[in-house]
Amino acid sequence: MVTIRTSLVTDLSTISDESLSEITADGHSFSSAEWYRLVSGTDISRLTGGDVRLGFAVTTENDRPVSLVPLMRIRGRGAYFAYSIRRYYFERWMEELLRQHPSPKGAFSRLLRGVKSYKWLLERSGTPIDDCLIVGSPLALRGHVPVSPSAESPRGSIYSSLITTLQKYSRRHQLPLWFFGIVGERGRLAQSLERFGCQRTFMFHDNVVELDDYRRFSDYLQSFRKSTRRAFTRELLSTERAGFDFTHTDEVETVAEELADLHARCHSRVGDSQIHHPREFWSNMGHIFGPRAEAIFAHDRDKTLGFHVLIRNERRGEMWTYRAGRVETGQPRERIINSSLCFYEPIRRAIALGYRRLWLGPASYEAKALRGARQVPVYNYFWFPRHWDRWMLMPYLEQFGEISRQQINRALERPTRVRAALKKLSKPAPDNNK
Repeated sequence: MVTIRTSLVTDLSTISDESLSEITADGHSFSSAEWYRLVSGTDISRLTGGDVRLGFAVTTENDRPVSLVPLMRIRGRGAYFAYSIRRYYFERWMEELLRQHPSPKGAFSRLLRGVKSYKWLLERSGTPIDDCLIVGSPLALRGHVPVSPSAESPRGSIYSSLITTLQKYSRRHQLPLWFFGIVGERGRLAQSLERFGCQRTFMFHDNVVELDDYRRFSDYLQSFRKSTRRAFTRELLSTERAGFDFTHTDEVETVAEELADLHARCHSRVGDSQIHHPREFWSNMGHIFGPRAEAIFAHDRDKTLGFHVLIRNERRGEMWTYRAGRVETGQPRERIINSSLCFYEPIRRAIALGYRRLWLGPASYEAKALRGARQVPVYNYFWFPRHWDRWMLMPYLEQFGEISRQQINRALERPTRVRAALKKLSKPAPDNNK
């Protein structure tokens, strides 16, 4: 008879390296043994700006670990916006709306007043929108729960033990339980979450490029219709003629200082919309991942203008975007590196290394779809121990997710914008080497 139990631990000291590798064997890059070792040795509070306590939920079969997932308790209003109910669902989008419309009128004005009043009511009722338990991979936007391939029990039974244990912990501390960044809605984990009363809300689409059919980068370009292929080729040639070049290294530890400086310069203007990444983080990543982490750099002669960090997963045949950015120098000509830095160079690398797919992350949906990316829905699942909080907050979170989905779908369904993008790509850029 198999006995399944889930317990909470504060670190990975009770899990052997062999067990950790076995549990995460089929996990993606952000639920791998390397990623768990990296985050367990990182000061998450320093990087996210909030008060974070990191632990792990370990599920065992007859005392043998078969599943492991990080559990974070995040408190405070200064936390990374995507890890905060207040910041993500109430304040961040308002700030963006006011940035675009500094003097809102009519429907915009009524919307802002209504949501502010609703948030005030939640605060007065004691709903904890600044304190929650998050189940997911720290510093990433994904929340896969890996299960050992050698586990005897069905995944559903292992997930059931995990979910019920965390719900008891959530009820004891009267905190929302947030399963963060779950892919799809038909998987075994998603079905288990819904069976135990967790409610789903759309978060974003991830963007994945399938590469099975390509042996060379030219094969990828040939897969597009002639007009699109001509536009992409012209874009690549414009970047080359303008004097930009790209380099890559799989020795991230040796460029940790440069990555920290570039990341700070690229994202200092956006506040809590990005996680901080000091030199120590990049150095630890390079040390733990070795050649499975690599960085692409964009150069303009003696200046480095941008970076893109990728993580490889050989077992799954996948490459994942982790962080990317371009330094704003005020030179319009430098904007033409964006497509090569964010799309073409990672695709070129993934094909050259023989990977089956490349995950490009959320945002820039039109640009990524234009270059062959398929959209994969990612969800948040919530469970509230208090019926009042569930009744008050969950309908708003579900509606928020549905509106987000509709906005993304509308952007992807605009053929006139796609044609405009292709027309823009077709315009030759000046040759700055002349």
